[in-house]
Amino acid sequence: MTGQIKTGSFGMINPLIRYEQKFNEKISASTTGEFMRADNLYPFTLVNGDYVSKEKRYNNNIQTYRGELNLYISPNNRSTLNGKIYYYDTNQQLPGAVILYNAKSREKLRERNFFSQVHYRTYWENNLSLLINGKFNWSQSHYHDEGGKYPGGELNDRYFQREYYTSGALLYTPTSHWSMVYAADYIYNNLNANTPNNTSPYRHSILQTATLRYQTDNITAVAILLGSIYLNGAKEGNGAENRRKLSPSFSFSWKPCTDGQLYLRTSYKDIFRVATFSENYFDRMGSRDLRPEKAQQYNIGITYQNNFTSWLPAISLTLDGYYNKVKDKIVAMPYNMFIWNMVNLGKVEIWGVDANINTTFQLAKHYSLLLTGNYTYQYAVDKTDPEVVYYKHQIAYTPRHSAGASLALENPFINASLHATGVSKRYIASENRPSNEMDGYIEYGLSLYRSFKIKKFTYNLRGDIINLGNKQYDIVKSYPMPGRSYKLTCSIHF
Repeated sequence: MTGQIKTGSFGMINPLIRYEQKFNEKISASTTGEFMRADNLYPFTLVNGDYVSKEKRYNNNIQTYRGELNLYISPNNRSTLNGKIYYYDTNQQLPGAVILYNAKSREKLRERNFFSQVHYRTYWENNLSLLINGKFNWSQSHYHDEGGKYPGGELNDRYFQREYYTSGALLYTPTSHWSMVYAADYIYNNLNANTPNNTSPYRHSILQTATLRYQTDNITAVAILLGSIYLNGAKEGNGAENRRKLSPSFSFSWKPCTDGQLYLRTSYKDIFRVATFSENYFDRMGSRDLRPEKAQQYNIGITYQNNFTSWLPAISLTLDGYYNKVKDKIVAMPYNMFIWNMVNLGKVEIWGVDANINTTFQLAKHYSLLLTGNYTYQYAVDKTDPEVVYYKHQIAYTPRHSAGASLALENPFINASLHATGVSKRYIASENRPSNEMDGYIEYGLSLYRSFKIKKFTYNLRGDIINLGNKQYDIVKSYPMPGRSYKLTCSIHF
């Protein structure tokens, strides 16, 4: 059994309990219950020209409940059967945009989600294995707002979505080097709403995948062909357009030296993404005419891993460069914290670089220094129309540079970790002009943590300072994030 409680700034409290039971060698189960609430009434500074004032973030509380039950069955040493039942319920207020003399909001959102799923896998003696999945998912979104612009002074939009999902996959491994997989998925979705434009849409999705894999000590090559069929309809009116697509992909990895730790890799993917039901049909946000996003992704990368000496027992370096050519890219433009306007960008090109480092320094016995870091460069520009002013401008809310790093000292007394994340400037619209610019930011954090055992009880204590520098910044324009805050976590396992 595990019990945990988190508490922190702005009225946050988050208890959790998890119980695990092993009935016999073949059957076990676990259950988890969690509650979280916070008022999030944090301070911020409002700046409008020469006018500066201290304000608080009103209409921002949240309350969530989560519960799940898991069952694990192993009928024999060749088969496993797992099941899960899950429920999540959240009530939250949605803060409005910070506007001079009008920083308050009356928006609320309640979301509920229930799903149950089953997963079965078995292995046969003739180099065949079978995987079967089934899932039912139900979700509700209730958006509430008040104001004179609504009939009767208030708005209550309710959306109910259901998904029925089943899939099967057959794996055949004729030799130690070759393997083949055929997989088929069927998904049925439908949506009901009380909104004026509701058409009760539904969708049948049929996905089939054929995979061929070749692997040796030095080479791994994988070829995949995905066939996608989306059949849309509506009980009242018209649904979105039907879609069909074949999407190939290929990846290749090579280790030049058998005894080395250097890996070279390349890949190509043809991506086809249809709009979700919320993107297609939610009122004031979705569009039935939203086109699928089609992308061709090219990647080349290198990975280096090694254990040098006793003081440098582990190091991992990865570097990837990629080019994405995207047609009809689906982009979300925020109107408020619930309504995001979905649009297609006709042609987008993305050039990028990802770099990662993970390393451990053994300073002395029981003393180690862990360093991790990541950096992303992304040149993502709209190349739809050469005649418009924002041709080759960075797409909205996409930073050119983003990075993160952490440095942790682990020792027998108390562990400490200093971490930071940051992004460069972004733009809130397609045109990259100064009035649309959002400043970049760097956020620092500090953590202290310790685990210890007393008899049969294992204790974990942790303290976090979030936004150590008390930096005020926005992720979405005019929606300030919290300044410095604190969080304490205590858990016990027995």
